[in-house]
Amino acid sequence: LKLELPIDAHIPNTYVDSDRLRLEAYHKLSAASGEKGTKAQLDAILAELEDRYGSAPDSVKSLISVTELRQQANRLGLKDLNALGNQVKLSPVDLTEGDQVRLSHLFPGLRYMVSSKLLTVPAPKDIDGEPLRDQAIIDWVWAFLARVFPPTA
Repeated sequence: LKLELPIDAHIPNTYVDSDRLRLEAYHKLSAASGEKGTKAQLDAILAELEDRYGSAPDSVKSLISVTELRQQANRLGLKDLNALGNQVKLSPVDLTEGDQVRLSHLFPGLRYMVSSKLLTVPAPKDIDGEPLRDQAIIDWVWAFLARVFPPTA
């Protein structure tokens, strides 16, 4: 899965100063990022980091949030989720004509290319017209995915 978001999500060396231990934490997050990964696993990783190194900075909390979003994207079978630039792109996405109409009403400017199963929408902006970043973009992507892939009854 290629996941690209405008967000500061990393483990700074000022928080975990050992390259080896920082890499170990990244490996744990990577192992938990698959479709079978759970929020409980991520909570345990964050708890372990905070137990060892103190309260996690925002960039680490963002990394946990991005990893949880990656779990969901993997569960949905996505190969690409890109929210950089002026468009948000998702693929592969299978939409019926009815889904396309429903989503185009919810997201003006939505485009769907059947042959490539690519869904694009204009990138969301804040009240000042600036692209969403950090937790705001994560929250928006969760809501967007819930609309594109509604839960089945």
